[in-house]
Amino acid sequence: MSSLQHYRAFIAVMEAGSVTGAAQAIGRTQPQVSRLIAALERELGFELFAREHRRLVPTQRGGRFFEEARRALNGIDNLGVIAGEIARGSEDVLRILAPTYVGYSFLPAALARLRARLPKQRFAVEIVARNSIGSWIAFHPFDVGVAALPFDHPGIKVDRLATVETVVVLPKGHRLSAKRIISIDDLDGEQFVTLGRNTPLRQRLDQVFHAHGITPNIVVETSSSSSACELVAQGLGFTIVDVIVALPRSAELSLVLKRWQPGLTSEFGFIYPASTGLTKPAAEFVRVVADVVLKAHPKLVVSSRGR
Repeated sequence: MSSLQHYRAFIAVMEAGSVTGAAQAIGRTQPQVSRLIAALERELGFELFAREHRRLVPTQRGGRFFEEARRALNGIDNLGVIAGEIARGSEDVLRILAPTYVGYSFLPAALARLRARLPKQRFAVEIVARNSIGSWIAFHPFDVGVAALPFDHPGIKVDRLATVETVVVLPKGHRLSAKRIISIDDLDGEQFVTLGRNTPLRQRLDQVFHAHGITPNIVVETSSSSSACELVAQGLGFTIVDVIVALPRSAELSLVLKRWQPGLTSEFGFIYPASTGLTKPAAEFVRVVADVVLKAHPKLVVSSRGR
């Protein structure tokens, strides 16, 4: 059975780019590292690396496994720090988990307001890709987080926050910027900056376009809604994202936000460990975030708390 040393060897090769560099990083010989990698591959049942001219080149599966292995190992390595904090009674740190689009939209304003209410409170904010939140939770403790719903994970409770409309984001001066509401037919043929195929919003948008017989003119795919807004500001086309993401960027980047038909909504909520519930600082965080989000754009953000 594989041990931590097998995974450390694998991660070291990925990060160093060579067996030689990995051996130096973890204090092993090159043959030892090679044997550890080979043993791990046998147990996993797939190749982590392709052998090309005496070099190890990561396979596609190897690249995917690397992210999860590194995240898991970081969690294990962090156990000592966590134990130390528990021993010292360091419960004054509010550990917040947020996906990228939250971290770059309303979270900074919410934390500034929370800091004013709790001046002695310290925060630890972990920004994690939406698709990685589940695996991150498995190896890291946190007090409260924000996530797109539905969110189903063992041991996690969900408190609904708001239903949020998506908006069409246009560069200033775009031919559609004068319209009050944009129809999906208006977008036919327009250059589209869209999210990656593995994101829930992209999958739903694909369904809407397909239902209306429209093949989007995709020019750029990006994994980040914030990045999509940046690209739109450079004149690469339009995008469709949640208004709570687009609104903070609109003034900064001179973007135009428009409602559209048929439109889509997204559901957001708070997540927290079922075993501990919300701590007092976490509950205050929930109240502050709800206030910031619900007042950001009352016409496009509707409270769903208490449902």
